[in-house]
Amino acid sequence: MVDWAKAGLTTDHIGLVSAEELYNRISGDEQIALVDVRAATEYNAYHIKGSVNIPAPDLRSRYRELRPDLTTYVVCSTGNRSSLGASILKQKGFLEVHNLAGGMTGYSAAGHAPECPLCFVSHGPRFSGE
Repeated sequence: MVDWAKAGLTTDHIGLVSAEELYNRISGDEQIALVDVRAATEYNAYHIKGSVNIPAPDLRSRYRELRPDLTTYVVCSTGNRSSLGASILKQKGFLEVHNLAGGMTGYSAAGHAPECPLCFVSHGPRFSGE
């Protein structure tokens, strides 16, 4: 990124939202998109109602399943993969994209979801032998 910025090329940013802010958005009347970029096993263990599961690597081709006109919130277990996913969506022309800070781990810690049995392992189930 340093060389990119030093070359004067265009940069952008992805906004972070807290667990509380996302919970309020989900509970409100605004129509939003909630994209869970975790692996299917993580998503099936627990996910936020109304979210759609598109693993981060698949967003490069499956982004067309989403509406770019909606404010989009991207979720993973800790916020790392969702940062990547949000960047992919921005690259594909989505204008209003936000990353859940702390991911499902933070969302659970804030009391908005049960603890995900797979989220405690860094970057999901592939590291826990599943």
